[in-house]
Amino acid sequence: MEDSRSSNYRRREMKQLDMVYLMKVALHVKDMNDIQNIEMINKKCGIAINSLKVNPWFTSERDINKFCNIFNPPTCNCNLLPVDESVLMKVENIRNYELDSFCRTLKIVNADNQFNPQYQKMTEEEKERMAKIIQKVESMTYFSDIVEEMIELVVQNMKKGIKIRTYEVCAKKFDEIFDKMKIEESMYPSEMIIYGRINNNWIKARENKNIIIICETRGLIEQESEISIPKGITIYSSSILLVKPNNETNIKFVRSK
Repeated sequence: MEDSRSSNYRRREMKQLDMVYLMKVALHVKDMNDIQNIEMINKKCGIAINSLKVNPWFTSERDINKFCNIFNPPTCNCNLLPVDESVLMKVENIRNYELDSFCRTLKIVNADNQFNPQYQKMTEEEKERMAKIIQKVESMTYFSDIVEEMIELVVQNMKKGIKIRTYEVCAKKFDEIFDKMKIEESMYPSEMIIYGRINNNWIKARENKNIIIICETRGLIEQESEISIPKGITIYSSSILLVKPNNETNIKFVRSK
């Protein structure tokens, strides 16, 4: 009797492991054609696809839109693609969101992706749409020179633990607005990855936050610029001239191309 129960338990455990494996495989397929082919293999494969909590790493926004509309996962991985806003409004969480794609829907941005002098501010409807999206975002990038009120909307509506990747100019403006609005320090992004030359020494460490600087060193080498690196900040660079000796492990030297 004991052997029978043990055998049944092992079979159930193997089925669960099979399901986990199938779900992990499904997350890395190329497109919706692959998903549909896997789903048709057998019932177990179909259940695995329907059990996914996030869409696969598709390279086409069309496939992401289609998957989310058919299977309704709670999380949408945008993979930095311009996923339909209707999909983003429907899901509970958003990953790898590109804020620049939202900018292209605004009246203040023209067809050339430049700010339209005809419009000075976002409309209330645009602000409401953006706020609803940002409240769901777990990780995002923005590399265009977005207007200040957009950064304010991000700061006011971002989730605790959000991860952001951006340029130095945008990151500096983000920090200024975050401090000016006196937002609770625990709400600062859990990870901030900043691309830039960091010549102005404006970056400060944030308690229990992962701040990473990807340093564009060509300008630093040519101008022999000096930078001061606070503790708690990690810099990736091929060459840096330090203000004073630094024995910390927060500097990661990488090969330049």
